[in-house]
Amino acid sequence: MYVTQRNGQRASTARAFLDRAKHRPNLTIVTGAVVDKVLIENGCATGVSYYQDGQLKTVQARREVIISTGAVCSPAVLMRSGVGPAAHLQSLGIDVKVDAPEVGRNLQEHASFHSTFQVTMPTYNTMMRPLRMAGEFIRYVLTSNGLMTIVPVEAMAYLRSQPDLERPDIKLSFGLMC
Repeated sequence: MYVTQRNGQRASTARAFLDRAKHRPNLTIVTGAVVDKVLIENGCATGVSYYQDGQLKTVQARREVIISTGAVCSPAVLMRSGVGPAAHLQSLGIDVKVDAPEVGRNLQEHASFHSTFQVTMPTYNTMMRPLRMAGEFIRYVLTSNGLMTIVPVEAMAYLRSQPDLERPDIKLSFGLMC
């Protein structure tokens, strides 16, 4: 299972990447903001407008605009910007900048269901008792390893729902249940 950890601690994107880069003169980090749309002039992204503390603000880009707001929010930002299915955007009164019919289609989230199985051997669940957890906490504080550094998903399997598919379309995650 891929995780973002360092020395037994979960490392956020900010901790893993931005902490080192935040002092660069070509990087401005804005927090507490919600992106409204990408500003587009002559077919090129030139900046971004966003809301912060209830005020609409803009920032101009010198080179490029990267949208990375997830499977649902990225298409929403693009569509508010005028990039998406033209007829749909026009029906909402949005000026079409780029007719891109696939924007907002085939969105997938993590659909899941839970199954529980009983086993006859020791598992992490049997270790999750108060006294054991107290010991594991002390171990973690002193050594940054042990039970408290594990991720909730311990194993994964990628499967094809049909043998003729080029790539797997199903992901099974095997995790802990406390």
